[in-house]
Amino acid sequence: MAYSVRVFQLSGALLGEVDLPETALVGDILPLVEDRAQKRMRRQLLFQGTVLKNDQPIKSLGPAAGPLELQLVCQALRVQRLAEMPEDYEMLHFGLCGENSVGKSSFLKRYVEECFQLKKICNYGVEFKTAKLLAEDVPVKLFLWDWPAGHVNIRPTPKVFFNQKTAVMLVMDVTNPDCLEDVDHWLNVMKANSIPTKLLIGNKVDLGRRIDSAAAEKFAEERGLVYFETSAKDGTGVEEAVDFAIFDALEKMTPRVKRAPRTLRSPCDAYVAPEKGGAGALQPDLSRFRFGAGANPPAAKALGPPLSGPEREVRTALEAAQDSGGADAGRRALSVRGGRKNALGYQL
Repeated sequence: MAYSVRVFQLSGALLGEVDLPETALVGDILPLVEDRAQKRMRRQLLFQGTVLKNDQPIKSLGPAAGPLELQLVCQALRVQRLAEMPEDYEMLHFGLCGENSVGKSSFLKRYVEECFQLKKICNYGVEFKTAKLLAEDVPVKLFLWDWPAGHVNIRPTPKVFFNQKTAVMLVMDVTNPDCLEDVDHWLNVMKANSIPTKLLIGNKVDLGRRIDSAAAEKFAEERGLVYFETSAKDGTGVEEAVDFAIFDALEKMTPRVKRAPRTLRSPCDAYVAPEKGGAGALQPDLSRFRFGAGANPPAAKALGPPLSGPEREVRTALEAAQDSGGADAGRRALSVRGGRKNALGYQL
């Protein structure tokens, strides 16, 4: 039995009409009626004032006696900057790639630092920047990795660079028509890695263009890419492109992984470098671990294989702090007599 579905905008205008089998899901409707502009917005379907879920069967809406009339609601995707990250958050790794001088490093600098450097930025090593964000109600720590310039011998292999990337933004220069020829090369380079979200960024729109916008968008769509035009110099389109990639990557993450509180994996992890102007010895940082009634018993077992010497003393100190129910006991236990050093040579 087939269902006839009509989708209307809130204004009452008919957006589209499709016929679907009774086994179809609500999520199958939007790809058939949406336009390209709506891909950059959060879209939800309403039936009789109720928001529908994408995994909801169409037949659950009622019998196929007549056309089902749905309403489409579009909301702009919003990402805010955070000063501090909460304990649980998503971690996303985005890669920026493209030919030299297309503006990758400037694009990255514009998004993270909200500024532009007139002097040409040459990145001869693998660099990244981070941003603390709130994507609607989801805290996100975003890592933006910049493909390095320079000789091929000092670059990472593409398989290593694109490994575990949740999104890739392929940057091209709209003032240089030859950049379109490089897109297929980069898509072939990253073919060995499974990357769910891929964007084509047409940068330098502030300098004029030699690549038609409609032609570039069609070119990107044919290759499964979402096209954005940006200017790293004045910021046009930069946030919109990255924000879209964040929401698209979050939507495709299954299952969603939350960052857990850190577990000590090495005795030396219990130490942090002193503040500037402080003592030269590393100081114990027991505040990073949970002790007492709220302690997680398996954490004590995660310390690794049996150790001896100073490393064993550090482990014993942490276990003593965990058993005692307070960080003060751990600090007392970490006071090793005789000025002995740990495995890295730092003074205990």
